Amino acid sequence: MRPRRIAAAGVLAPVLVLALASSAALAKTWSGPQVISGWKNGPVAISSVAPTTVATLPLPKGRWIIWSKLFISSEIAATNGQVDCALYGSQSYGRADVWVSGTAATPPSIEPLALSVGAKFGKTGGNVQLQCLATNFSANPGQYSASWIKIMALRVGTMIQMDLDRGVTVTSGSGKPVAVIASRGGPISLPGTKSKSLEKLWLSAGSWWVRSSFTYELPSSSTAAECTLSLGNRALDWTSIAASQSVGILDGAAWSGGGGWLKTTCQPVLYSSGQPPETARYEWITAVKLGSLQIDENGTTQTYGTGKPKAEVTAMATIPNQVSGSWSTVASRNTEAGSWMFLGKVHLGGAAVTCQLIAAPDYDQTQGAFSGYLVYPFAVVHTFAGPGAATLQCQAASGSATANSIRIMALNLATLQSTQLP
Repeated sequence: MRPRRIAAAGVLAPVLVLALASSAALAKTWSGPQVISGWKNGPVAISSVAPTTVATLPLPKGRWIIWSKLFISSEIAATNGQVDCALYGSQSYGRADVWVSGTAATPPSIEPLALSVGAKFGKTGGNVQLQCLATNFSANPGQYSASWIKIMALRVGTMIQMDLDRGVTVTSGSGKPVAVIASRGGPISLPGTKSKSLEKLWLSAGSWWVRSSFTYELPSSSTAAECTLSLGNRALDWTSIAASQSVGILDGAAWSGGGGWLKTTCQPVLYSSGQPPETARYEWITAVKLGSLQIDENGTTQTYGTGKPKAEVTAMATIPNQVSGSWSTVASRNTEAGSWMFLGKVHLGGAAVTCQLIAAPDYDQTQGAFSGYLVYPFAVVHTFAGPGAATLQCQAASGSATANSIRIMALNLATLQSTQLP
């Protein structure tokens, strides 16, 4: 049975993005980005009665762009229900929901999620909270839990908040880094087989680090979708959607000499006439303007700029070998000494898989279980005393899985604080 559609949540803030220059005084004193990160391995049981606060990250005064990831699983096989999670900032929240299902003979799916939100706290600071609620049961309500939870907050100088539903843009602060956070509650209907942009916003000239996430719902198990993140004419990332209701995650980094339109575009495939439309909702875009960017993509290296923030990206379209029953490295990102924040993702299909993004001894883990395709997100921070690396490794529970659309995004930090979440 299909889950009923949830009404669009009150969404944050925005339509066009400008290049905002920091003052000369700020440019002289600013030493680079600050990140506060928290982790909780779990599992944390999710209530079906009231929202469960699965993690809380305290933050001091400032403007913050916040990313979170986790995965949802069920403790029993015969279940069929929806889990709705929200990441609360100061005045808004990012949202995502997934459908977890299984039978007595088939293990329930394991569904990864990624969420984003912006927050502005005064002199006393505030808390970012991640909450989840199990709902919309069409079978056994199950015993759902959240595992391997990460919340990572980047302090920004200039925050541009965009509410794409209402066409409203609010800019606050000044200085670096400049960050854009755009949201659309939706839902956006995608009937037939024509492609459709979930959003379109202008990014000014320069280098940008971008993440797009959204909930995508298919009308039946025989349909699918393909989604692409692009800046101007350049495709930054892509993913396939095959689960009945799952979270799409697209990561990319690019330089644009004259600015360009950033778009997340989806196209239904395997569509049959008369079927209900596919829908997308709860889309969030985060974009951080960079001073310097190095992109390693399928054997080619490109470098842009020399300033801060400094980011390095490993982007791979495919890998030659499938993920098997033993641990195998699917991608790595070499770094120099210093503190780094890593966001990663990999698109996997064909088997239940466990993956780890490792910056030894720190690491993050994501699991998924579904016969189609899922996107696995990762988030980890680490301070290297000398040259180091972040490595993405995966292992299939049985059989083999195909990995592609791999990204490891590394941001060099001036200060880093990491703690276990309550």
